[in-house]
Amino acid sequence: RKRFSALRVLSLPPKGKRHAMAAGIRMARGEIIVFVDSDTFLLKDALLQIVCGFEDPTLGASAGYTGVENSTTNMLTGMQEVRYYVSNRLLKSSESIFGCVTCCPGCMSAYRRTYVLEILDTWLHQTFMGLPATFGDDRSLTNFILRKYRVIYNDRAIASTLVPETWGHYMRQQLRWKKSWLRETWIASGFMYRKHPI
Repeated sequence: RKRFSALRVLSLPPKGKRHAMAAGIRMARGEIIVFVDSDTFLLKDALLQIVCGFEDPTLGASAGYTGVENSTTNMLTGMQEVRYYVSNRLLKSSESIFGCVTCCPGCMSAYRRTYVLEILDTWLHQTFMGLPATFGDDRSLTNFILRKYRVIYNDRAIASTLVPETWGHYMRQQLRWKKSWLRETWIASGFMYRKHPI
């Protein structure tokens, strides 16, 4: 606290990640909001790099590059490093050409606060097939921003994250991610075709 006197810490009831993110967004006063997961490590200039591009008012969000911090632990973590590399360097960079990155990961991403405030309550209380959406918060928020604004990938904003080291942990994570991928891809199909191809 002495070093960062303006730092504010919230103590929240256990309502889930989405409610915690919303509380932080409401407290924020800056123009750009940056999200970083608790198991993520940022390179020294990551925050400086992730905000690049926001001088363009059509930009709503930016995703950074995430590597695997514990890639040498075992074969499973090593395989995930390859997956993260492909996901970032091939998929996100390709989507970024069209300003349509489909997921700004929780590891490190930035959003223009005024654009998030436009959809905050709708996103916070999102339902799917009549049930509250309680997973896939990052992909969902990206989808809401994509409806009206550009979303890019910035490979100079670099972080690393801890990935699952056991198959059980990995399978539970992937089940959550795949459920959100199916839901949000279905939702995106309703508006993505209207995006200009160039």
